[in-house]
Amino acid sequence: MGWSCTMDASKTLDKLEEVCRIQTGSQNVFVYKDRRKYFFETNTRLEHRDGAVTGSIYAYSGDRAIKDSSFRIEPDGKISRGAKLNYLLKIWEEEQEKKKVKRSAPPKRKSTIPKWSPYYKK
Repeated sequence: MGWSCTMDASKTLDKLEEVCRIQTGSQNVFVYKDRRKYFFETNTRLEHRDGAVTGSIYAYSGDRAIKDSSFRIEPDGKISRGAKLNYLLKIWEEEQEKKKVKRSAPPKRKSTIPKWSPYYKK
């Protein structure tokens, strides 16, 4: 038996995992502003009635991991605790903006109408 959360909280968790995969190739390991590696774990033993997601953030320290902080993703998908994950969400939003800019500019196509045709536009 697994655990459940709201769809908005799940989408936020998916966004965080996408950024982690882009940065490090792992679904829960990321590099923060201070250039240190961190990872997060969701708390699967505890299911919240409101559909929130909670967990812990750990910092790599040599061959060990030290608990750094905790996080909470609210049922509406907003991160109320865990500043490091807010940073990841900001990175995800910037990547989406870059994709929008690339998509909005259609490729230039050469005209197939011959120059001597009356339908040719200069």
